[in-house]
Amino acid sequence: MSRDIDVVDALRHYRHDWLNQIQLIKGNLALGRLDKVDSIIDDLVQQSKNESQLSNMNIPKVATSLLTCNWEEHPYIVSFETLTGEQGWSSYEDEIFRLINDIFNIFDEQSNRGEDNHLLLIFNDLNGKMIEIDFQGFLRKDHYLNDQIAHFKEQYDEKVTKIDWNERECYIKICFE
Repeated sequence: MSRDIDVVDALRHYRHDWLNQIQLIKGNLALGRLDKVDSIIDDLVQQSKNESQLSNMNIPKVATSLLTCNWEEHPYIVSFETLTGEQGWSSYEDEIFRLINDIFNIFDEQSNRGEDNHLLLIFNDLNGKMIEIDFQGFLRKDHYLNDQIAHFKEQYDEKVTKIDWNERECYIKICFE
């Protein structure tokens, strides 16, 4: 999450992602799988809505990081959802950015490459501001992971309201208000 991305690089990556989705739609149309085409289009519409809401939350460092993180080398796919009714997250941006970096570092080190790993971040401000982090995949459940999770909880103790993990998943709930 630390590399700077220029506009041309960002457009190149984004265009590549959209072309992949268009090819999926064309392939499924050619095979007559209209239900799959509908599903892909619904997913793209929801993803675009989430990207738009994230961009409007007044946390540009976090938004840039999340919108571009799948262009980097991570052993998991990152997605996010925004259940938000307001834009006033800016006072939490530095803390959220640091928190997300810490989470990425843990999962970069503790998840196995080549596995079907997914990291979902849910931003929710409908009943107070919170972020839910849900990792599904394969984690090395060892003393080092235990130490990293314990350190994370200690570092964000006043905000972490729940942490559950095992070798197949990790769930963390962080409240800012």
